[in-house]
Parts: sequence; C-alpha cells; structure tokens
Amino acid sequence: MKPLALMCEGTRIDESSSVSEQEVQEKLAQFAEGKALIIANFPVRDTERMTSFLEVAKATGRRLAISTKQAFLLKQLEGCGAGIPSLNDKNLAIYIRRKDWGLITKKGYPPEIVRQDYEEWEREFLDYPNAVTCEEIRANQTDFIVRIDFFELPDLIALKPVAGSCYVRSVTEPHDDEDLIDLRRVNNWLRLLHLLPYQKIHASGHASGTELKRLINEINPKILIPIHTEKPELFKDQFRKGIEVILPKKRKRYDFSQF
Repeated sequence: MKPLALMCEGTRIDESSSVSEQEVQEKLAQFAEGKALIIANFPVRDTERMTSFLEVAKATGRRLAISTKQAFLLKQLEGCGAGIPSLNDKNLAIYIRRKDWGLITKKGYPPEIVRQDYEEWEREFLDYPNAVTCEEIRANQTDFIVRIDFFELPDLIALKPVAGSCYVRSVTEPHDDEDLIDLRRVNNWLRLLHLLPYQKIHASGHASGTELKRLINEINPKILIPIHTEKPELFKDQFRKGIEVILPKKRKRYDFSQF
C-alpha cells in the first residue's frame, strides 16, 4: 500500500554529495602523521566517530584518551553487538580529569579522599588499568589523541601541548548565535596555546539532496512534508509525479482525509 504522508528532514537538501565516515578516517590518518599531541573534539555520544579516531590511533601507534562520560557510555553498551569500542582495547585510554581539589595528580592522599572529588558513577574508572591523567599525557604527547570538548578546554593548561601539536574539530558547524559565541571562545583558547589554525574533519549525519531524492522516490508517498530545513522550497518539483509537497506552517492543522 502506498504511504499517505512522509515527513522528511532537509538539512542538506541543497547539497549533492556527502563525506563518508571512511573518508573522515582516511583524512584523520593523513593529518595525524608527524604531529605531537592531537587534541580532538567530536560528539560525546558518537561511537562511530569515536571508532574512527580509535582506528587512527591504532594506525599511528597512539592511544585515544576518552572522557569518563564516554567510558560510562561504552560500559552501558557492552555486549549490545553494535560494534562499539571496547574499554579493554589497548589503544583506548580513559582520561581522568583533575577536578575541584585536583588530588588525582598529587601524591600522598588516601584513595578514599581522592575519590570524593568524583561523581559516584565516575569512581570505578579511576581503578581501570588504562586510566591516565594530564601528567601522563603531557609527558608522552606523541603517544596520544585526547578528546577535549568545549567545557574541558581549561584542561589544555595542564596538558601543555608542545610545538607540533594540533586541534581537530570534528563536530557540526555553528547553527545559532550562541554556537558562534562558543566557537569564538574556542578560537581564543587555541590562539592562546598556539594551536591555530585548527583542522576541520567531519561528516554530517544528514543525507544530501541527492540521497533524499532517491529515498523519497523509493518510498513514493502521496504527500511530502519537509521539516528541519532552512530551504523547504527546494523540495518542490524534485520528485516523481504524484507526490504533492506541502510546506507546513506554524499552528496550522492539516486534513489529509481527501487523499
């Protein structure tokens, strides 16, 4: 039976090509050659992008240092069969940040006191054999790719990237004024630490216009409703005969009973 209506996102309706995750991995591997510390920002829950960075770490003799939040995510997904990285991978490290008291890198404090600096869900990762601190990364910079997001940028002061270090931005472009302000803050940090210009290596999770057209023609709905797009008008007259494109308006109700 032919579907009645299809609501379809169109973030990249005006683009004809896409970058694959394999291409991201290949670009990362090429860029990593000869670098000192590689600082990367990629989405915290994107296990596919994490895998790409991990594969680059393996290919270049490095370890990918992920956050405790990402380690917690991998722990929850263990055994799900989704092909996610294993916390036991020899090329994966868990970066234990210095918290309020900063005791993780100080000697002589009882473990139970050090642990109080961390949330309960984080504490188990302090005991993992692949847990590392800023001191270990700072002393072995060519051995690591460390994931640092916007909120962790102050950690760069403790990591002290040496000459030849670099920053890889592997996240989406800013899409509002607040994001633009955040990006300016990132650039200020990178400028301070002599990490500009940074490298942009990313693949969108949104389909291109070419891919969307193929998908919509295959589904062949009677009605197509574009959503999540700045250019909904580009959906007009793009698809096979018999597909009616309706551009939705706020607070308007639609009755499809006549179709």
